[in-house]
Amino acid sequence: MFLVSTGEYDAETLEMVSQIVSTKEKIISILNPKGGLRLYVTRGKGVPFSAREILQKICKETGGSGGGTDDFARGELKDPSKLNGAVERIFASNNMASSL
Repeated sequence: MFLVSTGEYDAETLEMVSQIVSTKEKIISILNPKGGLRLYVTRGKGVPFSAREILQKICKETGGSGGGTDDFARGELKDPSKLNGAVERIFASNNMASSL
């Protein structure tokens, strides 16, 4: 399962959601708070994909940058309008949906 949220919550709320997600099984969250430039990627237990690698791929497509660990990564986007398309392509190209 994966969760993508854009523009509805502030950064503090999304960091709290990221902490909760990290305790769950088979979930990846990609959270983009109000303002649209920050991005948080978190993976739950048992997810075979790196949050850092997912973030780096998204940042490459959106002109941003960031880093982190395999469990949690954060970055900044230059063009948040490209976020949804980037997420769809990354998940499709890596068959992530079938692994979650």
